[in-house]
Amino acid sequence: MDLEVVGAETPAAPVEAVDLSLLGVGFTLKRPETKVEIGQQVEIAMHGLRTVRGQVRWNQGGRVGVQFRGRFQDIVDSWVGEVLAAQGVRLGDLVKVE
Repeated sequence: MDLEVVGAETPAAPVEAVDLSLLGVGFTLKRPETKVEIGQQVEIAMHGLRTVRGQVRWNQGGRVGVQFRGRFQDIVDSWVGEVLAAQGVRLGDLVKVE
């Protein structure tokens, strides 16, 4: 899945998601020269859908792990929820709405 990552000191960079959950995303950098540092705050976007804020937790040779930040419901309402639902994940079973 094609995404874009943006940080305060990182211009928009294309990435390829390899792992996705409601807690975070793992991706590979499509441009090896892109600098993404552990601890860096980033925004991850999918074209046409709301971005998700996160923090880089690990970076190993162009593979990066980001933990999502912010309200859980905002994450569910973003592209993350759209993609997981399209893959058959029943978000209603994971999120109790009262």
